[in-house]
Amino acid sequence: MTIPSFKKCLLASSLIPALGVWHPAIASNAGSAAYDVKAQPNVVIIVADDLGHADAGFYQGEWNSEDTISNQTTKFITKIASNGAVFNHGYVTAPVCGPSRAGMLTGRYQQSFGFYSNPAPDDADDNEPTDHDEGVEPGIPTDIPTLGDYFQNAGYTTAFIGKDHDGEDWKFWPHNRGFDYFFGFNNGAVAYEIGDKNQFNTFTTPHSTMWQTFDESHQAPSDEERAAAEILVSKHFQLLENLACEAPNADDPSVCDKERTEKQLITAFDKHKAELDSGYDPEAYRAQYYAALETVAGLQIEPDFENVYLTDKFGEKAVDFISTQANEQQPFLLYLSFNAVHTPLKATNVDEAEINFVGSEYVTEEEKASRKTALAMAKSLDNSVAKIYKKLKRKGILENTIIVFVSDNGGKPKSNFSSNKPLSGHKGELYEGGTRVPFAISWPGKIASQVVDEPVMTIDILPTILNAAGVDTSDKEAYDLHGVNLLPRLTNQSAKLEERYLFWDRVNKAAVFDGEFKLLKTRKKQFQLFRLRDCGEEACESDSAVNFAEFDEYIDSDGKTQKAFYDVSDTNPEKLQELKNALADFQCKNPVPTWGVKAPDPSIYNNPDACPE
Repeated sequence: MTIPSFKKCLLASSLIPALGVWHPAIASNAGSAAYDVKAQPNVVIIVADDLGHADAGFYQGEWNSEDTISNQTTKFITKIASNGAVFNHGYVTAPVCGPSRAGMLTGRYQQSFGFYSNPAPDDADDNEPTDHDEGVEPGIPTDIPTLGDYFQNAGYTTAFIGKDHDGEDWKFWPHNRGFDYFFGFNNGAVAYEIGDKNQFNTFTTPHSTMWQTFDESHQAPSDEERAAAEILVSKHFQLLENLACEAPNADDPSVCDKERTEKQLITAFDKHKAELDSGYDPEAYRAQYYAALETVAGLQIEPDFENVYLTDKFGEKAVDFISTQANEQQPFLLYLSFNAVHTPLKATNVDEAEINFVGSEYVTEEEKASRKTALAMAKSLDNSVAKIYKKLKRKGILENTIIVFVSDNGGKPKSNFSSNKPLSGHKGELYEGGTRVPFAISWPGKIASQVVDEPVMTIDILPTILNAAGVDTSDKEAYDLHGVNLLPRLTNQSAKLEERYLFWDRVNKAAVFDGEFKLLKTRKKQFQLFRLRDCGEEACESDSAVNFAEFDEYIDSDGKTQKAFYDVSDTNPEKLQELKNALADFQCKNPVPTWGVKAPDPSIYNNPDACPE
């Protein structure tokens, strides 16, 4: 049973076990081993949202934004990265939030389970449709293990704090996907100053509400209580839907006006309820509805906040979680998923006051003000990272903690005023600026300070940290992971990573990269071939400002304009065909997209006949 849709961001709901954590089936030998918990490291994965490659602060020279360095907006993020491995060529599996995070959480190309687009809304660069067929539930399928499932089975206490964007229905939320503790929301974006609006938002837009796991004293509801709660919640959302349709769209009377403000809807709701029931008590109804929604969700609505900046709140919750892990016999995994620096642009007055300089490329007063806010948002993110770092150090567990820092996709300069320079492209695109992201991993005493030039991907995070936790993921039947274990390379047990293809597929555009050449398939089914390592017979310089950027031209050290990284299809026909075949082989084994962008040519998916010989 599903709640009638009021807005695209409203939740669907079904009768599911509301409390407790359900573990998907993992091969028996994947979760039954006896691990030496004292030897297992803690793991903290910090995910930024839409942070531009140049705004990380831990790359070399011109790869950093001048104003990021000047304002030291990522001081502690840089400190962590510089003490570990910095990936010069780190990639995500998609240039938008939902599918990128789905790949990271499962260690698999998300296309392999039909996850090509955001569940809703799809924040791409070209307003692609995001509708789906009736009966289709966008999200990571419940039979696909997640990061939380794997680490629970390895004996870890697991926590998910922050933004979730990988499935609307409650069964897809973190507390049902292997995480012992959850605090956060499930949406593409929310306001940063949530104040006392949290419970108010719950009335109409639960996606934007902050939720948290019930404490141990909460009693699980009976089947009868869950069924009654489901009915009340469904009726509530149906009434909201009806109210929205009472005000038809001015341009099309057949379309419900779903843009009415929440206050207008609540006022109309109260009047409507009063007409239906003379004994209607607004406050009593709200309390009843909130309790029912919590029962259905299996989560507690976080009490109202006063003057709280959300990035700070996520940092505080992370520190609180680390503080409670006093049992040294059990390691923990913390997946800290910020929504900073995603729009809407909003920073605290304190952080913004500390930004004294913005780059010269920002000309108008509006551009300067927006960039200043964006830098202040990054500073708030860094402040939270600093608190986490200091807490780990004070507890004496920093040396035994792996810290991963990564952005979920590239920045979008015209939207959140991030910077990807000198990369071309931005969030939503398959050019480097959309998929090449800030990426670093630290493990004091185990991973030495280094710069890694070989391309890596976020699907490599899960097999890497699992192996660090003593879980051998080499058994493909037990662990169907598409990423590789980076530990041998990072600990100098191997000189370099094995060569491989990296893939991206956004249905109407796709790409494949072999470490030197990148093939891009456009929505018009045209192909472009870029040689991203334009090094000839000489070894590539890791600090080259043009290395790995699809530029048509660049300025050399003598100030002269040089041509580079243009379409080389005509001069490399064999490589062009090789990468076409590799991409076709990737797509033919994956299912047809079940929601989001419709495939212009569905015959290339799930079709052995379409695979190259």
